[in-house]
Order: sequence, then C-alpha cells, then structure tokens
Amino acid sequence: MRWKPSTQCHIALAALLPAAALLLAGCGDGKSDTVEAAKPATRTSHTPSQPPPPPTKSPANPKAANGTNLGACKDGDCEVEIKTGDVIRFGSRVKTKPRVDALMVVGVTSDGPTFALSSGMTTTAYGTIEINNGIRVETVSADGKRAVVNISRIR
Repeated sequence: MRWKPSTQCHIALAALLPAAALLLAGCGDGKSDTVEAAKPATRTSHTPSQPPPPPTKSPANPKAANGTNLGACKDGDCEVEIKTGDVIRFGSRVKTKPRVDALMVVGVTSDGPTFALSSGMTTTAYGTIEINNGIRVETVSADGKRAVVNISRIR
C-alpha cells in the first residue's frame, strides 16, 4: 500500500516552507561579519577633601531577649543565643507528638543552627521550622558560630 499525502498535509507543508526560507535567509551571505569592540569605560579619579570615616563594626547577632539563658526555654517560649554543644530543654508545657524533651545544637552555620532531637533526627532551622507539631523555631540571625533563635509553642 502506498502512502498518499492528504490535503491537510499539503497545507501544513505550504505553511512551513515560507518560515524555513526566512530562517535560512537570516544565516548571512557567507561574508564574515565584524563586530566592533566596545570601548573601555574611562574613570575619573576624585580626591576627597577628607578621608572617609572608618566603617562601624556592627555586632554579628542582635541581642537575644533571654541572652544565653537556655533555661528560659523550659516553657517553650524564649529568644536565646545558642552555639554548638548547647542543649535546650523543655518542660511539660511543651506538647509534641512524639515527645521532644530537648534540642541539642550540633552545629551553627551562617544559614542557621542544626539541631538533634532525642529521636536522633537532625534538622537545620533555615528561617522558621516546626518540630513535631508543637515547637516553632525561628532563626533570627546566625554568624557561623552563634545564632539567635526564637522558640515558641504551637498552640
């Protein structure tokens, strides 16, 4: 059996041929094109009458409301400064399923702190995280050594 193109096939080919011709016409005439190099920007030097003031050194982390007092987190509501090795312990007012008694800080990067749960799971608080439908941890700031976190109970 021999294939015979339909009328629709002829119409489709007729529509594609002009488009193909336009594409090929844009390919150039075989002569090389030259591109003019951009001129380098000129700089003007300016000598200030007074030297600029020295940069002010701002603290890497803002002051945490509860400072480094991790005991303030027992009720599940605190803002503390933490570092690797710190353990944040929670009391009976913190309701999570499964139960989370504490968060151990296993590392701090400029992105945020990494916590280990008593279950062995680890999580990094990039921004705000929720743990076991009971604790919200928001990273306020982090500098690679210390972080300020705001911890609250999810009600």
